[in-house]
Amino acid sequence: DSIAKRAASETQRGNDAEHKATEMGRSLAEAERRVDELRKEMDTVMKRASAAELRVDDAERRAGEMETSLAEAEQKMAELQKENGEAKSKVSGLEQALRKAQEEVISRAADPRQL
Repeated sequence: DSIAKRAASETQRGNDAEHKATEMGRSLAEAERRVDELRKEMDTVMKRASAAELRVDDAERRAGEMETSLAEAEQKMAELQKENGEAKSKVSGLEQALRKAQEEVISRAADPRQL
């Protein structure tokens, strides 16, 4: 009787261990599946990060080009302002010369001896 109880107990322990091993095998398979999922997610995130890095590099390049264009435009504007100032000075000189000429014409016209 004691041997039968012992055999039953050992059989039960074996069944329990077998059940536990089966559960551990399932858990391990689930963990491996989850690791694969996480690897795929990590690959996707890395691809997105790489694409974002390329977009940042492109934006920095375009910003540099814009800065260069802005500097060139500012230089051109300064040149145009200088030319505008020179043109205004010439116009002012021409206006002065025209006034002098008009005054001289009026003066000569008023003096009959100048005719």
